[in-house]
Amino acid sequence: HIMTRPPRDPSLPLIPRALTIRILLVSAILLAGAFGLQHWERAHDASPEVAQTIVVNVFALTLTTYLFNCLSLDRPLLWRGIRRNPWIAASVLGLIALQLLYTYTPAMNDLFHSAPLDAAAWARITAIAVISYLALELIKLAQRSR
Repeated sequence: HIMTRPPRDPSLPLIPRALTIRILLVSAILLAGAFGLQHWERAHDASPEVAQTIVVNVFALTLTTYLFNCLSLDRPLLWRGIRRNPWIAASVLGLIALQLLYTYTPAMNDLFHSAPLDAAAWARITAIAVISYLALELIKLAQRSR
């Protein structure tokens, strides 16, 4: 628990180098994936609403996988860690419900200028999130092997 740890050495940076690298990597993948998919969708004649909805869902799903990745900053994801904190599962289920409402409810589509997505769009969104997750797991593995 955090309260049982000794105080942080004040001479060390607030954000260690390894965490800075992790944050920059996730940010780069997130932005490249979101804007890359937006450009790809528009180049393949998707409406602006579909492209925008894809960007929002890339952010939501990629950051959800980042949440799971951050359950341990140095070990692979263990489901035990998820079960240890029931709020994680509740939060993720709530996020999924909100994303589905945002994506598929006509009133939300009108309000946010979003549009329903097909299975292929979800596959592309999921690919970005999985790439981000795996990249971070590889960084953890590399840091552990040092």
